[in-house]
Amino acid sequence: MKYSTWNEINNIEKKNTIWACAFDYDVEKQRFSLRQEPVIGLIVKNKFHQLKKDGYSLRANGVDVYSRVYADTKAECDELFVELMNKKISYLQDCIEMINKEKRDYKI
Repeated sequence: MKYSTWNEINNIEKKNTIWACAFDYDVEKQRFSLRQEPVIGLIVKNKFHQLKKDGYSLRANGVDVYSRVYADTKAECDELFVELMNKKISYLQDCIEMINKEKRDYKI
């Protein structure tokens, strides 16, 4: 199952490991502002903690639970990661279309 809305994330079973990812691109700074490929971890006290390479220990610094989207399996998380990229591409294409319309409407 995939969890991407606030309500879905709030209802994730906290005892089990879960896959997480994030993606955002900052147009103004021309860089990724948030890019986390799918990783496995645990949610502890509203923080997502990635598992270390040993598969048992948690990394000390967690991130806010709402800064990621989640899935039960790696395959589902891979799909979510691609969906996040496609959403950003669609948004940027809409921006380009809007600017092109303004350009066509501009009279010299």
